[in-house]
Amino acid sequence: NCLDDPLVRGIVTNFRDVTDQRIAQEELGERTAQVYAAESESRRLLDIFDVTPDLTVLSDAGGAVIYLNAAARKFFGLAQPELDLMNSEQLVGLSKWFGRVTDEMLQMLMEQGSWAGELEIRRHDGVLVPMLVQMAVHYRPGTQEVDCYSGMARDVTERKSLQESLQLQATHDQLTGLPNRAFLFDKIERAMEGMKASAAPSRSALLFIDIDHFKKFNDTLGHAKGDLVLQQVASRLSEVVRPGDTIARFGGDEFIVLCERLDAASDAVVIAHRVDAACRAPFEIEGSEIAVSVSIGISEIDPSEADPLAVIRDADAAMYEAKAGGRGRWVIFDDKMGARATERRRIESWMRETLHGEEFSVQYQPVVSLQTGELIAVEALLRWQHDESSIAPDLFVPIAEETGLIVPIGAWVLRTACAQMAAWQQLPGWSALGLSVNVSGRQLQDPGFGSLAEAAVSEFGLAPDTLSFEITETVLLHDAAAWGERLEPLKELGIQISLDDFGTGHSSLTYLRRFPADTVKLDQSFVSGIETNLQDCAIVTAVINLCTTLGLSCVAEGVETFAQLELLKSLGCEAGQGHLFAPSLEPSDFAKQFLGELGPG
Repeated sequence: NCLDDPLVRGIVTNFRDVTDQRIAQEELGERTAQVYAAESESRRLLDIFDVTPDLTVLSDAGGAVIYLNAAARKFFGLAQPELDLMNSEQLVGLSKWFGRVTDEMLQMLMEQGSWAGELEIRRHDGVLVPMLVQMAVHYRPGTQEVDCYSGMARDVTERKSLQESLQLQATHDQLTGLPNRAFLFDKIERAMEGMKASAAPSRSALLFIDIDHFKKFNDTLGHAKGDLVLQQVASRLSEVVRPGDTIARFGGDEFIVLCERLDAASDAVVIAHRVDAACRAPFEIEGSEIAVSVSIGISEIDPSEADPLAVIRDADAAMYEAKAGGRGRWVIFDDKMGARATERRRIESWMRETLHGEEFSVQYQPVVSLQTGELIAVEALLRWQHDESSIAPDLFVPIAEETGLIVPIGAWVLRTACAQMAAWQQLPGWSALGLSVNVSGRQLQDPGFGSLAEAAVSEFGLAPDTLSFEITETVLLHDAAAWGERLEPLKELGIQISLDDFGTGHSSLTYLRRFPADTVKLDQSFVSGIETNLQDCAIVTAVINLCTTLGLSCVAEGVETFAQLELLKSLGCEAGQGHLFAPSLEPSDFAKQFLGELGPG
């Protein structure tokens, strides 16, 4: 104990206040901990940024890069050591995203504190990549002094590609790659607006192009090869129109060419000639050559028209005139065509309205044995009474066939006629009669037609061999053998096949060898001339003799005089029909005249 030490004379004690030092040390420790924590947090954030796929860039207040995450380093082709060695000028240049960040963007960034938008940023290999960019300015706490800038960018190449793909699908036809109907309408509308706004007069025109007999290609070759035809037609159109013209697939086998800034209306005709010539050259489809022709309607665009549809209708009307004139040709629209087209649309509209109404009816015309004068069959004929006027079959039936309305209408006619025959079968002393019903090529193409026919004879108790389908000879102009195969199931049911309007087509005699007909019906145009025209008489004689040789029945249509009747009898014609015997009659009138007074109508 030093107090007991005799040498210790005394003890001096010094005291120093270290409160401030202690506090300072504690504060230093806290700040050190805070800095460490901040650095740790920063490292964690940077580690997180480093694994994100988005490009992340930080730059200091002077614009020099202080951080690039891994994605950004890879994008710009920089390793961290290279970044560390870059001088401030290089770093500032880099921070401007290779020149893609403009002064205007930086001004907006400073004024609003952030900026977002889409930029194309140049990758290290020189490729410009579309990026969705977000930039922000960061200030030192409690001040307006810029601390740093941050930028993040996301590659939107795939998204833009998807958007472009969707846009292309919305405006272009997938099969041919051509613009579609929606694109065309917009293009025509803009062309019309341009013509109105132009101080100098300008001309534009539409070419409405329809492939002739395209259904034949689908029916005989199959839809896959039909698609190849469409693709090749589209390709040829692209080769012959002018560079500024717009080609669109309007639908099905229809194409439209919009020709703007024409020097003269005749320029559209020149283009139509080129289109026609291009399509006449043989098409090679999977090793086979196919002949194609097109019908073209030409219409000059009137900018005062209400809308693009009106312009298209004019070209469409001209195209129908081209088809009516024999196909494989072009026609220029005029006002008369417009009136006919309007009438056609009106009839189509009425027809759609009356599908489920009572305006259609079926009348019956007798078919008589020319040798005995006995009634042997009846032909069911469609009639249409709209409001108080009758619409002729030769006016509405072609429209029904073109629009496909003939399928439901024809089904109604078949069932109505079969039901009427079933009712007449209940009459006392009924003698079996044949029933002839006209059938169009469009009906035969319908997949459900065979089932419809089988159901009709079954439901109404008719013997199948008493039912005969009349098919016009013109249907067979396109591959009689294929049509024969389509009719074979009907023949197997026992249903008879009649070749109607015989002699009006081409190479008629060859059809009889390839087509499963039971009856030939001589067209009335030949029958009407047999008394005075030696050529008509010779044709009728030859057809009757041919039918006899082939074992076919022969029916003369349009018999109107006793002289015609006697001459046909002498030539050996089996049966006939026409006004000499009776016109087409309502069921009640037919029953009274041919089936006895008690026959129901």
